[in-house]
Amino acid sequence: MRKREAALAVLLIILSLTSCAAAHVPQIVGADEGIQNAVHIDDPYKSWAIYGTFPAAGSVTYYQFTLETGDRLWFSVFTPDIGAASPEAVLIGPGIESSGDIPAGVASLDGQGYILIPGEAPVLPEYEPFTPAANYQWLEYEYIAEEPGTYFIVMVNNGTGAGNYGLALGYREEFSVSEWVMIPLSIANIRIWEGNSPAFVIGFPLLIVMFGLVYLFRAKKSR
Repeated sequence: MRKREAALAVLLIILSLTSCAAAHVPQIVGADEGIQNAVHIDDPYKSWAIYGTFPAAGSVTYYQFTLETGDRLWFSVFTPDIGAASPEAVLIGPGIESSGDIPAGVASLDGQGYILIPGEAPVLPEYEPFTPAANYQWLEYEYIAEEPGTYFIVMVNNGTGAGNYGLALGYREEFSVSEWVMIPLSIANIRIWEGNSPAFVIGFPLLIVMFGLVYLFRAKKSR
């Protein structure tokens, strides 16, 4: 019985460390290089959690995907803390009636409209279930495509300096086998993205596993 209880405890602890990926497939993106090199999203209906960085005030990052008429697009934007970065979003695509002033540095496309979705700094963070991690939600938006074609979500830093941001996209929760296998590594990278020490992020799970193995060994030896 002790052996089974110890194994269950270790499993629960490991699952708690990776629980933030339960609703979204995590992905960390590199620096942006303009609309010509926009980050391509194969399936905008699948639930993604994309983690990026604004290198400076006014910096932008482009995300590109395809929608058909009547398709539903949903996304939200969050940050790991309240700092110098202040995210807002611009949706660009066919059939969109332009509204608001397009931010400086955002490329406009012929024949496509845009919608500016301003961010609003939250008062309190939202905590992830089963973990101490928290995120600040800046905006949430939903759009039904009126025309088929290529669309862009442009992340814009309206703040005074560099900072991290996250883009949650899609609503269909599913994982491929390779994504399940990569979850522990993805979560470790996300914890570092949130500002945690790499030594803690990597060392703490290893310590828990080692503790569990020692406990199992002693329980087996005492029988």
